[in-house]
Amino acid sequence: MRNVPQEIVLDVVGHNGEKGKANVDLASRVDTTGYVFHWEGGIYRTIRDNSVPEIMRILRMKDFEQVFNAGLIETELVEHPKVEGYGAVVKHHKIEFPSYWNEWTPDMLRDGLLMLIDLGEELATHGLELYDNHTYNVFFDYSEPKYIDFGSIGRMRSNFPRQWAGYIKQFWLDRRLLKFSNLTEGDYLKIRETEDVTAYCTLMREWLLSAEFDYVPTEWMGYGQRLFGEVGSLPPKQEEYLRFLQECREAGAETLLDIGANQGVYSVMAEMLGYKVVAFDIDQTSIAKLYRHVKTNKLNILPVIFDFSKPTEAHGLYTKGYTVGHERFACDVTVALALTHHMSYKQRVDFDTYAERTSQFTKRFAMVEFVPPDDKHIAGWPNRPPWYTMENLIESMMKHFKSYEVRPSNPEPRKLLVFEK
Repeated sequence: MRNVPQEIVLDVVGHNGEKGKANVDLASRVDTTGYVFHWEGGIYRTIRDNSVPEIMRILRMKDFEQVFNAGLIETELVEHPKVEGYGAVVKHHKIEFPSYWNEWTPDMLRDGLLMLIDLGEELATHGLELYDNHTYNVFFDYSEPKYIDFGSIGRMRSNFPRQWAGYIKQFWLDRRLLKFSNLTEGDYLKIRETEDVTAYCTLMREWLLSAEFDYVPTEWMGYGQRLFGEVGSLPPKQEEYLRFLQECREAGAETLLDIGANQGVYSVMAEMLGYKVVAFDIDQTSIAKLYRHVKTNKLNILPVIFDFSKPTEAHGLYTKGYTVGHERFACDVTVALALTHHMSYKQRVDFDTYAERTSQFTKRFAMVEFVPPDDKHIAGWPNRPPWYTMENLIESMMKHFKSYEVRPSNPEPRKLLVFEK
């Protein structure tokens, strides 16, 4: 096992000469070119002295803008901040909500791989290749995949970038992409017989674009998310939801997490009001439908497959560099509509656990819908927890929030609970 330091602290000098400390991102501690760190809301990377000439050569290449257009994270050399002991610093475009491959739909995996094909082909025209194009080096900037490991670009070592192609097979095709589509390993192996970059990329694009994904029908596909109609004629739930979002915007909120988003009707409305949105659901089919809508309409919504009852844990090969869900997806506002009864009855998540988890993902405001036991849709459900009451939910939530308000929902007697930290 490679010996990797669990903490690296950088000495940083800012624009006006101010000095400070910055922790290196856990996942970046194995990087040989330089370390990624956060400073004053931006994402930066140190460049070691011996790598500076090559990085400058790459960034100054003719038409290198085409590489960024192909999917490489936008990157520029900057004068400030400076980091003691390093020859240069670059600034990267910041992706608001990093997500991991196991949180994507098969469509997203396919689109991430298509980006890598485009990027690999464009880099080859500059005599460059990717050395480390595994799935964790791709993030989605809402519906647009980006390759984030700028430090893993290097000179082509042969006429065909074999490591790049090998990683495509190992890290992309061997995961859910083949399992949920008509694509086969045999087809890929025939494509891989070529040693010509252009021919390989052309064949790969044609093959990937021919994918037909097997999204099986689920009970959630037809789940009743009513579309928003004209303001003034909305049912109480939608009317209160819009009022809540507008109030939060006026209070400075910019980001929203839709927990149990289904096909995203409420996510889309939040985006229309100016929010940057993360949409969670455990149902792959529903999230796939939302992703296609987001992609077609270029919305600022990140759809991810995410189980709120079992959040993604920190993990990694050498460090726990791939961080827990609430460190990546925490938002100013969280909404959980028609969710608590599913988590309580079916997943046996108690209110204290639910409230703590909601707080972890919430920076300021939360809206939670409570569906009472006598609601016509759940009155016949078995295994009702004895603690399942609105009073108990409020009590648990108020361990993490400073105030609450009860608002109407529909159908009666459902309620919307609004909490503020």
